[in-house]
Amino acid sequence: MPDWLSLLIDIWPVLSGATPIILMAGFYWLRTKFPTKEDFDKLQTTVTQLSVDQVKCNAAVVQLEAEHKESPTPIELMAQLATLAGRMSGVENRVDGVGKQVETANDYLQILIERGISR
Repeated sequence: MPDWLSLLIDIWPVLSGATPIILMAGFYWLRTKFPTKEDFDKLQTTVTQLSVDQVKCNAAVVQLEAEHKESPTPIELMAQLATLAGRMSGVENRVDGVGKQVETANDYLQILIERGISR
C-alpha cells in the first residue's frame, strides 16, 4: 500500500468527524454573507414604495411646470397689479372730485334755502 493511502486510513476518523463541523461552519459563514429572502422582500417593498412616490413627484412637477407656464406669469401679474393700482388711484381722485362737487352743490343748496327762508 502506498504511504499516502495508509496515512489517509489513519486520519480518516478525524477527517470524518471534523469535516461536517468545518462544512457547517463554512455554510453558516456563507449564510451571514448573503441577504435572506425576508431582506429581499423588504427591499422589494421599499423599491415599490419609492416607485409610487417617484410617479407622484413626477406628476406634481409636471403640474407645477404647467402652472408656471400658464398666463399670467409672475412678471405679467405684477405688471397688471401696477396698472390696477394706477387705475385705483385715478378712481380715488375722481371720487374725491365728485365728493367736492357734491359738497359744493350742498353748500349752494343750503345758501339757496337760507335765502328762500329769509325772504
